[in-house]
Amino acid sequence: MSDDPIMKAAFEKLKAKGKPGKVALVAIMRRMIIILNARMRDHNAIIIDR
Repeated sequence: MSDDPIMKAAFEKLKAKGKPGKVALVAIMRRMIIILNARMRDHNAIIIDR
């Protein structure tokens, strides 16, 4: 999450609203899964090779 400024900003926004850390983290993970599923559906997946 620290590599993606958009996700980090969303996490900080949830924390500022008073969400506990784990709740905010799970919300961000869910958002990331939704984005990845959409990329797979649209055949626009990026292969990450580390």
